Amino acid sequence: MLKSLVKIANKLDSLGLTKEADCIDRFIIDKIASFSYTEQDIGKTIDRVAAAIKLSIGMPHFDNAFRMRNPSKESEGSTFLEPQTPESLMRAEWHPYNHPAISLPAVGFMSQIPGYFGVLELSNLNSDMPVEIVKSHKGAINEAVCLISSSDTERPKADHTTILLGPGDSGEIVWTFFPGPPIAPSSLAWDDSLQETIRTVREAISAGFKYGKLSG
Repeated sequence: MLKSLVKIANKLDSLGLTKEADCIDRFIIDKIASFSYTEQDIGKTIDRVAAAIKLSIGMPHFDNAFRMRNPSKESEGSTFLEPQTPESLMRAEWHPYNHPAISLPAVGFMSQIPGYFGVLELSNLNSDMPVEIVKSHKGAINEAVCLISSSDTERPKADHTTILLGPGDSGEIVWTFFPGPPIAPSSLAWDDSLQETIRTVREAISAGFKYGKLSG
């Protein structure tokens, strides 16, 4: 049933019916969260996530993610309601999260850690709204990111946090984490000229951006 609903949600998205698609996504998330897991299953999942977090401590991309996710002037994208630490994430109860935007070799998990969802579909915004194009902070990924000032639009709330694990040099590590559902990453490569040529939502859409991240 969930696979069929995912296909329907994707179809609605392609037709521009984002609110309707969001309703189905919300149902899917709630359904996944309500699945019954044994205490042994939950324990194994929590141990797996905790082990990946422990192995990731000290890695630049992991430490920098807390700067982006914890509420501050440096925040970017989705942010926690309350500041989090590696230890608080290790204590959380994590469940497997099978979402169509999560592609192998990444593996997703979710926990009821609330926050603000800071990724917006540009087509839903005022076309003259100002944007800033910056280089992604995620490790060595040469990717361009479209930023929108949080003072220019409302920041929707998210009732759960997603964490993505994947292979590292010494074992499974945390690739990223954020409040809200996963969004398929941008495919635009970073180029210095983007900062000068893209200043508005309209220009960002024309360049190929579909989503923007709230900053601050």
